[in-house]
Formats: sequence, structure tokens, C-alpha cells
Amino acid sequence: VVAIVNDDRTTREEEAKAVMRDVGAEPHAPKTVIDVSLRKEPMPHGTGFLIQGGTVVTAAHVILSPEQIKLTTRAGQTVEADLIHIDEVRDVALLRPRTALDGVPALRLAQASPAPGRKVWALGHTGAGLWALSWGISEGIASGSVELLGGRLLLFDAPVYPGFSGGPVITLDDDGRPAVVGVNHAILFTGGMTPVASISSASSVPDIEDALARRPPSNEAA
Repeated sequence: VVAIVNDDRTTREEEAKAVMRDVGAEPHAPKTVIDVSLRKEPMPHGTGFLIQGGTVVTAAHVILSPEQIKLTTRAGQTVEADLIHIDEVRDVALLRPRTALDGVPALRLAQASPAPGRKVWALGHTGAGLWALSWGISEGIASGSVELLGGRLLLFDAPVYPGFSGGPVITLDDDGRPAVVGVNHAILFTGGMTPVASISSASSVPDIEDALARRPPSNEAA
């Protein structure tokens, strides 16, 4: 599992230079701009995971700056990555690291979505940037699946947190081996206009497979 970082430092530096140019055009303006922002380094925006073949899978909504993506491992290795495919309907994005990820095992996709009642675990990074403290894993059970706006979502009751988006949802197959059954997507609320309960959702295995095969969503196929 890796953290997904949209490294916007270059963008912020260019914006600061533009401000300096604008300030310099004013004869009575101060000639120095001081950055008082507490955010000096970009924080992780989500999570991803490696699969066979060297591709990193994450959620499409995690990708904010496609040309500025970096991956950081739990051991502290940071590498640049390229966006090779994005499926916003299914909320799945595929990344290709420019450098091999050390000590990051490839995860296996399950052959099918888990049956209701099967135990699952959601993995992710909470986005705090403190790796020793912010890796997370939560346990729950699969509740079923639902079709929503062209995607097929796996529903489960394991809690997910900001930064978990794009991380894997894991189950153990009949042989006791871990397998990915979803990509953390969002928290859904029940109860209409007055939410009374929440349930976690993930892009399902069929949607991951379709994104890997570059098959268009059903609502775009025509």
C-alpha cells in the first residue's frame, strides 16, 4: 500500500512568482512576499496499491494533478508516477511508477465480489503525513453491492477515514490468502435528507477489471 501525493509545490512556487511580479508593478507595494502557510510539504491525498505487472491502482477522485503525482511507501521511498488510465465513472485510476517500489508486494485481485456477511478489511493512509502513526486498517463485513451512476459499488461496514480513498478492501479467500475485493470509494449515508446511518463503499472487482481492460462504462458505451 502506498500514499498518493499530488505534488503541487511547483504550482505554488509559480503562483508566488506571479504575485511577486504583480506586486513589483505597484510602486508603493512591499517588495517581499512572505509565505506564512503552515503547509510546506504536500500531504498525501489518498492511498493506492500495487498489483501484478507493476500498476498501482487508486481512486480516480484522488488524482488532482495528473502531471504531478508521487507515490510514497511506508519505508519512506518516494517516486514519481504517470497516470496511464482514469475511469471517473467507476472511480478507478491506474498509475505507473517511474521507479520500482522497494518492499511493496503486489496484491492479488479476487475472482469475484465477496458474499454478504464475509469479513473484509479496509486499508489506507489517514493523510496526516506521519507514517508511523497514520497507517490505518479497519475490519467489517461485506453487505452486498449496488449500481450507482454507471458503477458497481461494494458496500461494507468497516470504517474508512479521510485519506483511505483509493486504498484496497481485502478479504481472505477460501485458502486463507488475501485478495482485493474493492478500491475505497466513499462513505454513503442512509435516511434521505436526514442521514441516520453510514456505510462504506468501494469500487467493485468487476469495475477494477473493466478499468484494467479499458472497457467503457455502460453509460458511456454508446
